Amino acid sequence: DRGLRPAALVDAATLAALRVHMSERVEQIRLSLQRIRDTGVGGSEAFLVANIPAFRVDVWRDGKLARSHKTQVGKGSRRVRRKGRLVRIPGMRTPLMSTKLRYLVLNPEWNVPSSIRREYRHKVKKDPDWFEKNGFEQRVSSHGGESLVMKSGLDNLLGVVKFLFPNQHLVYLHDTPSQSAFNLPVRLRSHGC
Repeated sequence: DRGLRPAALVDAATLAALRVHMSERVEQIRLSLQRIRDTGVGGSEAFLVANIPAFRVDVWRDGKLARSHKTQVGKGSRRVRRKGRLVRIPGMRTPLMSTKLRYLVLNPEWNVPSSIRREYRHKVKKDPDWFEKNGFEQRVSSHGGESLVMKSGLDNLLGVVKFLFPNQHLVYLHDTPSQSAFNLPVRLRSHGC
């Protein structure tokens, strides 16, 4: 699966996929197999695999695929036109890693990172009560710092479950109430989680 849409005619995306040289595909497969070997998982151990290019999270038990779920992954960089010029905007790719699942949180709150908080500025500028109307709460820590938290509930952007595991990227797996994107063949829609 290369994220291609089924079509009666060969479109530009299909043509581009067909033009990739066989040696490049062999190298992609070799690197993928090496990544799998590097994880050190398998056998009778139960584990999750976030298959980023396939937009899936697979659950393995006793060496067999037990479940598979569609997922969204981090956006790569993109080009946008600003003042007549094309500018590259850095993305938030889902990182490659191998780690142990530590625990899960049911009905999580979401501590909004400052990078994402900046994305809400224009909404708050139009409506100063936007945070409150959308389930967010400004909190002051005991150290005097401010944070933005989305309260748990049906509209929480993390959904009803969050899987936590130690990693340097500060990412985690989580549910989402926004289900419409799961019908898309390419689901580069998250901020890296």
